Amino acid sequence: MNQNDALTRETFLRLKAKVAQGHSWTPEESAGLQRSLEDHGDIGILAGCCMIVCNPSEPNHRAIEVIRPAFARDNPRYVEMSIYEALIYAQPEALVPIRDEVFSMIERSLMQRAINLDNTIFLLGKMARMGENRALEFLRTLARDDDTEIQSSAIRVLRGIESV
Repeated sequence: MNQNDALTRETFLRLKAKVAQGHSWTPEESAGLQRSLEDHGDIGILAGCCMIVCNPSEPNHRAIEVIRPAFARDNPRYVEMSIYEALIYAQPEALVPIRDEVFSMIERSLMQRAINLDNTIFLLGKMARMGENRALEFLRTLARDDDTEIQSSAIRVLRGIESV
């Protein structure tokens, strides 16, 4: 990672914070984000994640396609966490065609446990609400995990699903 990558990662965080505060991007920021989508590495993935998080009501098919290759590989922790955040915000319909790839990534994350699993568990809850039985099975397994924090998070999500 070079200094330009770090500055760009910082820019994505700033853009997400700006939208969270109710502000719009400037035309320059929007154009920069579009240019970043062309990067075939971590920067493109982070740009796609930023677009999905900041525009959750939009289908963002292009952003999904940009981050899709990352589902099949090991990613730096900050990229993996950004992907989970984006998938939580993504429209449910956008997840349907990529669900098998998403489940492969989830399986790998659960095996490696290199990141905090809260977003993974929350995404599993979202997918379970979409009718994905695999997500329910993962959540039930995590509800019996040795790690009490993981167990507690999974139980809370399961309770939320069962009360719907």
